[in-house]
Amino acid sequence: MTIGTIMKFLQYAALYLAAAATLSAADDLATLQALLREVREIREARYGMQTSWKEEAQRLKLLSTIEKEKLKSLQSDHAEQRAQTDALKATLHNIQDEQESIAAEIGKVDTWMSTAIGSGATDNQRLHILFGARSSAELERIAATALPTADKLGSLMNILQNAAIDGSRSDYRNDVLTVNGAALAADVLRVGGVIEYYVTPDDSQCGYRMAGDGGAWIGLDGEHAAGIRKAIKILSKEMPAEIVSVPVPIP
Repeated sequence: MTIGTIMKFLQYAALYLAAAATLSAADDLATLQALLREVREIREARYGMQTSWKEEAQRLKLLSTIEKEKLKSLQSDHAEQRAQTDALKATLHNIQDEQESIAAEIGKVDTWMSTAIGSGATDNQRLHILFGARSSAELERIAATALPTADKLGSLMNILQNAAIDGSRSDYRNDVLTVNGAALAADVLRVGGVIEYYVTPDDSQCGYRMAGDGGAWIGLDGEHAAGIRKAIKILSKEMPAEIVSVPVPIP
């Protein structure tokens, strides 16, 4: 409702009061009719103002409802964003914990590779027994490099896997060896990638060396020749499989 509307209503009220005073002093019909028209106009104006008030009240109520819904939506969005932020913080914290754990494990691997795969003679002999000379040399070489730990570990696992495959195989061959500076024809039995044995065709001589290192052959007592020969016959399928006893040198 505007100020103009209010002023008009007040004017109509004043006219109504004036008309009432005039009517009490005169009974002129024309004056009465004019007063009635004025009263009707005042009533219509009042009805119009009431209607305007109702419409304005409805509009303000609707605006209030809309603003309340907007406020609720903003509060909900804020709560959701806060929850997402908290979840991201928790995830980041977990990632940091995992990184610290991984760094600790990498440190353990570095320590193991620098100590378990050492360069001392005893360590070398032990590696030769476990993985064969060629694989143990590769292990020592990788342990001594400046590669990242992850690359070292990957190479190490490949070597160990190949050594495990190679260590599960045994074979034999006829060869001419150099034993004590002299050529010697012999049958050679390779047991995995670990050790090789030789025995002469007449079983009079036998010996061994670590497989793959190209080192000197070391003689064994003649009593071991029969076991080596039997193992060769089993591999060549000249005999059925059975348990065979052969000497295993321990450094």
